[in-house]
Parts: sequence; C-alpha cells; structure tokens
Amino acid sequence: MGKRSAPRYLEDEDKGGCCGCLCWCCCFLFLIVAVLAGMAAYFFFVYKPKAPSYSCLLYTSRCQALEESEKLGDIPLDVFVSVPVELRLGSIDLREVKVNMHCALILDSISPKKKLTIKSVTYQANVEF
Repeated sequence: MGKRSAPRYLEDEDKGGCCGCLCWCCCFLFLIVAVLAGMAAYFFFVYKPKAPSYSCLLYTSRCQALEESEKLGDIPLDVFVSVPVELRLGSIDLREVKVNMHCALILDSISPKKKLTIKSVTYQANVEF
C-alpha cells in the first residue's frame, strides 16, 4: 500500500485583530460626525435662524446730575435687562431660559440735537436655565 500524506489545513490568517477594530471605530466615529454635520446644515438651511433684535426705553429722574455730566462729556448709563427667551426650533418649543444683561455705558451727550456717541461700554450676561 502506498503512503498517504496527512491532509493539509490552511492556517487561518489574522482577520484584522486590533487594526480592524480601530478601523471600524474610526469609521463609526466619522459616520456620527457626518450625520451631526448633516443635521446641523439641514436645520440651518431649513429654519434659517435669525439674530434677535431688542429695543429698550430708558428713563431717569436725575436731570441735574445728567446736565453736569453732559457738560463734562462723560455721562454714565447703567442698563439692566432681564428677558425670558423661548428657544424654538421650527414649530417645536424647546425650552424657556432667562437672560440677564448688565451694560455700563459712557456717553458723550444725550441731547436730541446731537448724535449719540458711546465712548466706552462694558457688559455682563448671565443665562438662567
């Protein structure tokens, strides 16, 4: 009888191991970033967000002090504003937050005949959830 040779089994090659896992993680992360960027672009182009506009009425009873400050050309003006802001995405109401703003202005004049010029301004904002 003839000699029989033992059957050969092909050795399984490494199917990726650590490099494959890292590649899949990077692809998954890229997919998440692409989906988030697509959603942001969709909301930006569909809902077209606009910056809010505000108007304030200012009143003070210290006319004499204002006249003296106007002669010097440095009129201090502090403005405190507290506004409830409702966040809305299209027709979906998300949440209402309260925005507190303090502006400290130095004006050169408050005369209706002269153009108002702001010499300096400092402001602080706070959002309450």
